[in-house]
Amino acid sequence: MSTPNGSAVLFVERQWLPGWALALLLAMPLFVAAPLLLSAAPGIDAAERASLHLAIAAVVAVDGLVLLLVGSMRTRVDPRGVLVTFGLPGWIRFRFEREEIRAADARHYRPFREFGGWGIRGVGAKRALNMRGSEGVELAVHRRGRDGTVMIGSQRSRELELALRLLEIPPFEGRSLDPV
Repeated sequence: MSTPNGSAVLFVERQWLPGWALALLLAMPLFVAAPLLLSAAPGIDAAERASLHLAIAAVVAVDGLVLLLVGSMRTRVDPRGVLVTFGLPGWIRFRFEREEIRAADARHYRPFREFGGWGIRGVGAKRALNMRGSEGVELAVHRRGRDGTVMIGSQRSRELELALRLLEIPPFEGRSLDPV
């Protein structure tokens, strides 16, 4: 596999929202539709029925937007570095150039305890980009004159770590991690 500029892609992974989150998104219109089902009862006029239809349409539109914009996470490693995108179009992007990455290790982590949950988390020196699970690869990065860490969640963390080793990114030194 290669990129548009011809460089080799070393790793690609797409993760989707967990099943429970997808089920919740798909069930939301049903929760809004319940009052509509009751609209057959006497006393509900056409205006109320129309507003319920509008509410259902709004929930379906928001669900679709959520799935489109943040329903998936794609991680790609190529000779230039790591690119993490969210959503099907990949409009939400995080790029870590090879020269910015100082170290990388696959490890178990606790999304809620360490980062407050899944998604795009953290500010400043400690960040997380994750979709599901409790495995990932932690990067030590140096960008814009500052050091920090970024946890990239992955269901294939060992393969992601191996791809980073092919870029000659070393493991963390002198650190005791909870390895995968």
